[in-house]
Amino acid sequence: MRDDFVFTGPISFARVRAGGKQRGSQSRHNLETVEFTNSFEATREKMRRKRYQWKLGTERLEDRRVLATLAGQVFEDLNGDGDINAGEAGLAGIHVFDDANGNGILDRFGSYAEPDDFADNEVISIDGMSFSVADANNNIIENLDVWSKTDAFASSGGKVFGHGRIGEGGVIEDDNSFFHHQRRLRIDFTNAVSSVSIDFVGSRPLATETGMLEAFDSAGESLGTYITNALLEGTKETMTIETDSPTIATVIAHTKFPEGQRGRLDNLRVDDAGSELWTITGPDGSFSFDDVGADRYDIDVVVPDGMEKTLPTGAANHTVGQDDVVTGIQFGLRTPARTWQNLINPIDIDGDGNVVPRDVILVINEINQPVYADEVTGLLPTPPDTLPDDANRAFFFDVNGDGFITAGDAVRIINFINSAGTAVAAQPAVSDQVVSNQGASDQIGAAIVDELASDDEELFGKRPATNNDATIVTPAVESRRVML
Repeated sequence: MRDDFVFTGPISFARVRAGGKQRGSQSRHNLETVEFTNSFEATREKMRRKRYQWKLGTERLEDRRVLATLAGQVFEDLNGDGDINAGEAGLAGIHVFDDANGNGILDRFGSYAEPDDFADNEVISIDGMSFSVADANNNIIENLDVWSKTDAFASSGGKVFGHGRIGEGGVIEDDNSFFHHQRRLRIDFTNAVSSVSIDFVGSRPLATETGMLEAFDSAGESLGTYITNALLEGTKETMTIETDSPTIATVIAHTKFPEGQRGRLDNLRVDDAGSELWTITGPDGSFSFDDVGADRYDIDVVVPDGMEKTLPTGAANHTVGQDDVVTGIQFGLRTPARTWQNLINPIDIDGDGNVVPRDVILVINEINQPVYADEVTGLLPTPPDTLPDDANRAFFFDVNGDGFITAGDAVRIINFINSAGTAVAAQPAVSDQVVSNQGASDQIGAAIVDELASDDEELFGKRPATNNDATIVTPAVESRRVML
């Protein structure tokens, strides 16, 4: 054994260099022995800042330092309050990452194949890679496809690599699902690569399984073999083989015989040096970064199109030390409601964060000369996807949320302005009070007209409606007690 072998990085991310072979497994109960058939230089784990060094030799497991864990959940925040409430479930398939450079974007390099990016039983197809099923001699088996398969033992998200055959009419045939000694996952690269990693997960109840990754050059010569520890059910290990130059043309991954049956394969990454740490949420929205070094982590999510983040406003910042386990990291996402009501502050008609006379006149103009609402009933149609829209500005007219625009919507804004002043910040606490619509118009009408006449020559294609006395023309509304 080489006693000068130094490995830099989490133990579960050990790498094998070209020409090397990891033989044997790491005992869980006694002493640990790792052997390599050829001499090679140890490589560094390329995860930023999370670096540790061990001399690999005869070492008791209880003397090992345990790395930190960061875990949490992404949930659908239906009401946007930032808390998990009854009926708000976790969101599957959301990308979670450590925003190392603080740009708010998941930075990934190289190529990857994540089964969660495909529908269940969808054949996996990635540019620059060819996926096939191979026999015990690594020869391709015709008429078998590699596809995405939903499985409880996924290392990232909720799907793993599976295989089978789709017959006539889309009927699934020969759904043997997972890879073993006689049916192996084979990946051929259009252009040779220098680094390949894939997760192996044990799946046998009350027993262990061992994974195996082999790399070959374009002539079929072996470049290296990685063999995992004997893994208990649900335990993951990342298998990685690297070369100094792009010479890897083919890799074969499978459960090693006879040390297992059908372990799971997931999360293939190719030439990904420099990529930020990332994972995908499982079926219940949960995620976990295991075996990370002591450092600061800025955990964030990739917000899917059509959704918005409600919690937190930025990244979730956590500094972890050795052996730390941080749980409860939460992210809330929701699909913005398509509504004519401002869900943040119903009396902020234009959504600018303030409640001012302009908000009143916007409602009154739409009542007097409807552009969107029904001329007779005031019914507002199904709103566009985005409100407000700067290109063809439609506003949040429906103050009370009843689906109509009426004088009562304007009165609610007037009530607040009269009680709090003519320039008011958002999020008011509106009290009920007796207000005369005509009185309110007399009080703030001139200010509204002056403001809008100077700023908006046209509103919905017309100037604010006025009478000869330069006051707001409003529908007749009796004095009433407005309850909000």
